[in-house]
Amino acid sequence: EIDTTDEMVSALYEARKHKGMSEVMARELLEKEVNMFGTTLMYMNEADGMVSGACHSTASTMRPALQLIKMTPGFSLVSSVFF
Repeated sequence: EIDTTDEMVSALYEARKHKGMSEVMARELLEKEVNMFGTTLMYMNEADGMVSGACHSTASTMRPALQLIKMTPGFSLVSSVFF
């Protein structure tokens, strides 16, 4: 089980409440999805990066980053590399 802090729940909730996320949904998502957990840590400046993809699809790896961190204004293309 992942140790999800109230601060992480609050950060995810605030970032996604405009899309209908509740605090309960945010906590459940952080406890179940390691990619969202890691991305939330980066969003909060608690981590510089994360490694993912060997056991997760490109979509489940990239989606949290696009939902929370977003793209730099003026850019419209996302790319990833797998070895």
